[in-house]
Amino acid sequence: MSPYPKLKNAPVAEAIIELRIRTPSPVAPERFDVFRDRLKDRFPKAQPIRFFESRFNLEEGAEVKNDVSHSVIGVRLDDADGKWVVQAKSDGFTVSRLSPYESWDGLTARVRELWPLYVEIFEPEAVIRLGVRYINLFPVDEGGSIDLDDLLTKGPDIPEGLPQTLSEFMTRWVLRINESGIVLVIVQAPGEANVGAGAGRSGVVLDIDAYCESGIEPQSQIVWDKLELLRDAKNKAFFSCVTKQAWEKLL
Repeated sequence: MSPYPKLKNAPVAEAIIELRIRTPSPVAPERFDVFRDRLKDRFPKAQPIRFFESRFNLEEGAEVKNDVSHSVIGVRLDDADGKWVVQAKSDGFTVSRLSPYESWDGLTARVRELWPLYVEIFEPEAVIRLGVRYINLFPVDEGGSIDLDDLLTKGPDIPEGLPQTLSEFMTRWVLRINESGIVLVIVQAPGEANVGAGAGRSGVVLDIDAYCESGIEPQSQIVWDKLELLRDAKNKAFFSCVTKQAWEKLL
C-alpha cells in the first residue's frame, strides 16, 4: 500500500508509461499496420510516427544541397474520447492517459491489456528501459498569478537586491536512487497544458520522469514490479516538491 494519500483532484495533465525494447532484427513497417488494424475499433484515430533526417553537402566548391529523407518508425493511436494515446514504435511501447486523470490502477491496467499484443506483433527480446512520467499542471488563480512559496517546497530563489517579481524560471534536477538504479528527472517551470481536457490552461508545470535501465524478458513479472518501484519514486518526488498546504487542497 502506498504511504502517500490518494489525490481526488490530481493535477495530472498527462500520465505516461513507456517500455523501451530491443529486437533481434529490424522491425518491418507492415507490423505497424497490423497493430493499428487490431485496435482500430477502440482507437479509431491513427497516424504514422516518422523519423526525418536532413543531410547537407558542404564540400568546398560544390553546390549546397539539403537532402531530406524520412521513414516510418511507429504508429500513434488515439481513442475517440481523446483520453488515451497508444504509441507502438520500433524501439518501444507507450501508453498515455490525458486529463482528466483517473488512477494509477487504470493506467497500468491499460498497459497490461495492450502490452501482450505489442509483444505478439513486434517480438521484442528484452525490455531495456522502463519509464513512468507524470506531467502535472497547477493552474494560476483567477487573478492570473500564483504564489510559488505556497506551492513548491523548493522554488526559484531570487538573490536579495534584485526585483522579486518573477516572469520566467526553470528548475531541473537529475537524481539517482542508488539502491534501485532509478533516475528521477524533475522539472519545475511555467507552462500550459497542450493535451487532454485541460488544454490551454496555464500555470506551473511539475514534470516528473522516473526511469530505470534494465534487460528484462518481456513477459516477466519483473516488468510490473519495476513499474511499481518507479511509481513510488514518482510519488516521493511529487510530495517532496509540493507543499502540504497545496496538495491537501487536492484531496
